[in-house]
Amino acid sequence: MVFFRLGMFVYFLFGIRDTLKTAREKIKLFIMRFTLFGTAFFLAFPVILLISSFIADYVQHRIVTIGTLTIQSIAIVIMSHLFTSTSSDYYSASMKSNPLLPTGKDE
Repeated sequence: MVFFRLGMFVYFLFGIRDTLKTAREKIKLFIMRFTLFGTAFFLAFPVILLISSFIADYVQHRIVTIGTLTIQSIAIVIMSHLFTSTSSDYYSASMKSNPLLPTGKDE
């Protein structure tokens, strides 16, 4: 499980690297924030598993479960906010903020 998660993280980093090469300046800040919280999501389990090896055996499962769920939940909520907030860098660079079709609003 840990190696699979680390493999997905490496694949994520390669994708981010390729995306940053072709991204406009306007979207690079969003990509960097997404990378930060994506890293937290992918590395939560391996890092907490490593930390739990220094903790007493009878609380390791609780620490790993609660720690992983907490960090991954926070990362998902923040990444959801990055994609859906009207004040985010993603929104200002996406087609949502400047649609091609008329919206029916007086401009």
